[in-house]
Amino acid sequence: MLTVRSSIANDTAIPAYGYFCSGSGPLSQRQEYLKEISAYCSDRNLILVSTFSDTGNAPAQSRPGFRSMISAVRQLGVGIVVIPTPWHFARDNADLILIGRIFRKIECTLMMTGHTRNTPARHGAEPSRRIGAIR
Repeated sequence: MLTVRSSIANDTAIPAYGYFCSGSGPLSQRQEYLKEISAYCSDRNLILVSTFSDTGNAPAQSRPGFRSMISAVRQLGVGIVVIPTPWHFARDNADLILIGRIFRKIECTLMMTGHTRNTPARHGAEPSRRIGAIR
């Protein structure tokens, strides 16, 4: 888990968590995702409380960072999670739908930065349509 302190000192700022899965990518890729999520939050007056991350290609529900993020959302009531793209949760439509149900159940909003680098071509160009069940 990576933690970032926001420089926002505004009482109207909203707390959010970040999440990404870097697969087997290098550390520089992880830092790039963290910067992207942090910038997205700053631009939208969100305070990035913590960023959870995983490596590898296991299903999201079995990843320790994902499980910790869901637990933190439930316990602390932070209602926003920022991700680069849906592919950081799953590459399969059925898994995305299941994850959407999890987020609806815990009443958490997902926001996507729109980062599309490393988005597999086989999944099409519009991942937001596949994760529509999550919004």
